[in-house]
Amino acid sequence: MRKCNTSFILALLLAGSSLRAASLPAEAICEDAVAVIWIDADRLDPAQLEATAKALLGDNAKHLENPIKQLGALREAFTKVGGEALAIVVRGPDERDRSPEPHFVVTFKDGADPGVLGDFLKLTAGDGIAIAPAGKRALIIARRARLLPPAGKDGDTADAFSKGLREVGDAPAAVVFVPNANLRRSVATGSAQAAQSGEEFMPGITKLYKLLEHLVACERGVMTSTLGEKAKLSLTLTAKDADGAKTLVASVKPAAETAAKLDELVRDAAGPADPGVMMLSTLLGVIEPKQDGREVTIELEGKNLEHVASTMAKGIFAAQAKAQESVLASNMHQLGVAIHAYANDHKGKLPDSLDDLKTYVGGADALARLVTNPITGEKEGIKYVKPADTLNKLDFSAKMLFEVRDGKVNKEGYVGYADGSVRRTTPNQPVAPKPPPGDDAKKQPR
Repeated sequence: MRKCNTSFILALLLAGSSLRAASLPAEAICEDAVAVIWIDADRLDPAQLEATAKALLGDNAKHLENPIKQLGALREAFTKVGGEALAIVVRGPDERDRSPEPHFVVTFKDGADPGVLGDFLKLTAGDGIAIAPAGKRALIIARRARLLPPAGKDGDTADAFSKGLREVGDAPAAVVFVPNANLRRSVATGSAQAAQSGEEFMPGITKLYKLLEHLVACERGVMTSTLGEKAKLSLTLTAKDADGAKTLVASVKPAAETAAKLDELVRDAAGPADPGVMMLSTLLGVIEPKQDGREVTIELEGKNLEHVASTMAKGIFAAQAKAQESVLASNMHQLGVAIHAYANDHKGKLPDSLDDLKTYVGGADALARLVTNPITGEKEGIKYVKPADTLNKLDFSAKMLFEVRDGKVNKEGYVGYADGSVRRTTPNQPVAPKPPPGDDAKKQPR
């Protein structure tokens, strides 16, 4: 089974129900918070999540089996130490338009000792994270100590944050969006730049930015859902006034038409669809916003929700596969460099096997990582075929490294050449590099 980064899909399926936005004061953790994703350990049912995935994704749900199992195991371990909920506080851009890293807030049940989890995290992550207590029942976690909110006032407000999380009803999770001034300014800057020169490279981009401007002009957004076979996803946006809500609704259709045209443009120019553009085009193409005063509600259910979820899944799987292929090609290149380094240290003799390269790649563990196929997870994912005995007999257009899938050389996979290049083999396109003209064909690359 192909391994995939499925956090976005899981977040989509986990979006909670019966949520009151006022119960999640993101500003209690940090002033630049723009969104909070909260998951309640007790109310999260992996079986229900699995049923939702099957209902929405069909056969593609198989890609979520392992992540859901891992989520269940984490939930069980978390509840054993008295854990109650996990909140991811997404921070907006700062004055320099940099995107700060998120804060993680872990809350605990009455009587539990937050220090148990804190000590475990410090033991496993070491200096990779910073942890600060936030009242008696909460921990705030960040990647660096300087990212933690100051002690004192924030510790008290974190307790209030924790209390608010317990009052959201029976929702297994919640997603709340609260735009701030920095985010609005950043979007306005991007919109102005698109108006000046963006249309030249991406026709219609200003219409997409207009939709984004109207979205961040809202006071807040709340995403809710119903899990199970009859899944339903709802987004309620609260504008400043009825006119703002009306403008938001009116901006959806032009943005949808632009996204559809961009999707076609990308497909015509590059062949395969761009996952991000494809997902945006699909989502905007099916939503039908409804206005009630200053609130705008968007609901997805039935075939429309299945279509959106399926398209997003395909897009995310495609993007993940592309990233994994890049890692594979990089690993092959590193092995090729190590092979030449070995030969230079052994009077031009090439290694007999990849095991000879341990000291040239950083040890046995590093070698094991490099030869593992990141696409399939196979530990012997790269095969080495010695192309010659010595460098002076080496044809630098020869193949020497091959991608392995299911125990066999993948005929349409990646190939590493003796000149250090890595190419992908396709049925209709030979990938052997053309040797340079003249005597340079035999010259060792730098």
